[in-house]
This record gives sequence, structure tokens and C-alpha cells, in this order.
Amino acid sequence: MKTLDRNLVAGKIVVCTVGVYWDFIEPKAVVVQEAGGVGMILVAPMLVDVALSFVIPSSLIGANEAIELDKYLNSERHVWLSPSNTNRSTQS
Repeated sequence: MKTLDRNLVAGKIVVCTVGVYWDFIEPKAVVVQEAGGVGMILVAPMLVDVALSFVIPSSLIGANEAIELDKYLNSERHVWLSPSNTNRSTQS
């Protein structure tokens, strides 16, 4: 499994995708945590009605939600998300 650059990840919510090997889903959160990430959004279009536990705050989203997330993340110059607050904030 690849590692993440702590300088890019520390203090951030990281968007990850499910690859070919389904058994690497839960360890993704560990890699994010070890790099200093504070949360994870996991794009997993094939998983439906599953329960997973992660070591950091995480959300599992499907393909449609991933498209909306991508639009949102690319709609503002500086997007800010917080795992402890669902309100959106932007910085200029």
C-alpha cells in the first residue's frame, strides 16, 4: 500500500477510493491517521448497506455522491471541511 505525504495530509480530511483489493478498505484509515489526517471520505460505489469501523472519523460514499463531492471540491478556490462540523466554510 502506498503511503501519504504528511505535509499534504496533516490536519485534513482525505478522499480515498476503493481499489481492486477489498481487504485493504479499513487499513486506508490507518494510513491516513499515521500521516496526520483527521478524517476520511471513502469512495466505494460497490459497497451497499455495509458497516465498517475506522480509526478516524470516516464516511463511505457511492458513485453519485463522489461526483457531487468532486463538483463541490472544485467549485471553490479554498474549500474547508471539518470532521466535527458539517457546516461549509471557504477561505479567500
